[in-house]
Amino acid sequence: VYINKKFCDIFGLSEEELIGKSDYDFFPKEQADIFWEKDEMVFADGKENENIELLTDSKGLIRTIATKKTLLQDTEGNKLLVGTIHDITEISQLRKHEQQISNVLKELALGGTLDHVLKMILVIAEEEFPGMIASILLVDKEGKRLRSAVESRLPAFFLKAIEGTPIRDAMGSCGTAAFRRETIIVEDVQSHPFWQGVKEHTIKAGLFACWSEPIMATNGNVVGTFALYYSKPKKPSEQELKLMQTMAQVAAITIENQRSKNEGLMLGKLLESIIDSMPSVLIGVDSKIRVTQWNLQAEKQTFIPRTSAIGQPLETVYPSLAKDNDELHEAIQSQKIIANLKKTHHLAKENVYENITIYPLHARGMEGAVIRIDDITESVRLEETMIHSDKMTSIGVLA
Repeated sequence: VYINKKFCDIFGLSEEELIGKSDYDFFPKEQADIFWEKDEMVFADGKENENIELLTDSKGLIRTIATKKTLLQDTEGNKLLVGTIHDITEISQLRKHEQQISNVLKELALGGTLDHVLKMILVIAEEEFPGMIASILLVDKEGKRLRSAVESRLPAFFLKAIEGTPIRDAMGSCGTAAFRRETIIVEDVQSHPFWQGVKEHTIKAGLFACWSEPIMATNGNVVGTFALYYSKPKKPSEQELKLMQTMAQVAAITIENQRSKNEGLMLGKLLESIIDSMPSVLIGVDSKIRVTQWNLQAEKQTFIPRTSAIGQPLETVYPSLAKDNDELHEAIQSQKIIANLKKTHHLAKENVYENITIYPLHARGMEGAVIRIDDITESVRLEETMIHSDKMTSIGVLA
């Protein structure tokens, strides 16, 4: 009985063609039955009905829509169903895209190999735009040429032809993108000057468009290229450009992560050396207050080696901290730093004064805390001596 202009635009029909018609006039009976079943539910119980559905618009594009059906009554008591449609195609695609990238990063965090993770990136890109072929090339050790990084769907003879592409201007889409450090769009490789050197190979491979995005490391260096190939001349849409840029960024994270792994042992030893060189006792614990880190100063303080302390309950290897368990749990749960200044405990029949600071940790799904303990016994005693000296001076002056 009523439709607005936007509804007409979606279906490509006029108001006159739609008024007085039902779902059965536009959709297959099976689909119309589903729509009408939901309508009847609203008419029967008066409850709103919300759904996420797929709809083919007037251009033949499949859209993701959110529908809401509400029951109203007019002044004469007639029941009317009011339906609203929101096009959430872009939001739906974005969420799917984010989930796919999340899966890639999860695989990377779980130790996936460079080859496996880069293949995942290619698959995601090709699923997003069927008929397109994605490719990743990496800069060689000398930083002068591009090499195949991962198996792609490009023909073997074409890959052989572009293997070792020089990073120079006008050297195909990828060589130019790496050289200029910017996106290179070639809508028709057959006529473009960048591709004349391998024109016969592109014809044989059935490749007619190629866009390339440089893969940039965090230090600003180009480490590779991410390219999209099409079987016909094509100008990129905004969505395709965004996909290419996003995939290049994810590839950069993957490549840097792999290189970081190769340097991991060296960095780990360096970090361990830095921690051990600190004059403070540093103890790492997990959410169950079990030791995960034990520096050299902690060994000296307790005479317990690191290998024996790791994995043990904190109260077992550092009994004086047993009474701080509640504060440790509080710091981990609240994610707030807790500082206990000038705490006292007895060691070898003497009072020992310490500053204890608890730093909560929350990274990579792991919770815990780092405990820093600074021995301030000497400074406290010096302070007490100075106070006593001041008192004696005051008494002398008074006498």
